[in-house]
Amino acid sequence: MKHYFKEGYLQDRFKNIPFKEIDEMMWDIVGAFNIIGMKTIFCCQGHKSYEYPYVIFDENISDKEIENIAYILLTCDSYKGSFNK
Repeated sequence: MKHYFKEGYLQDRFKNIPFKEIDEMMWDIVGAFNIIGMKTIFCCQGHKSYEYPYVIFDENISDKEIENIAYILLTCDSYKGSFNK
């Protein structure tokens, strides 16, 4: 799988996202959320074996938007994590 943000393909379009301050494994998902207009304010990939990644959204993102994206991602067997604001 190609990591578009990680490899720099789209970083120029999102200069407002401080990729150097974000856990590298979160670059693609944070970039994708921002592409669809879901501004993020914090995230963590989880650094211990029992920790899952999580994303905190801007307060202007509605609870319904978060529920919808969480439903889509969390029903995939390959994604484990949480979303909040």
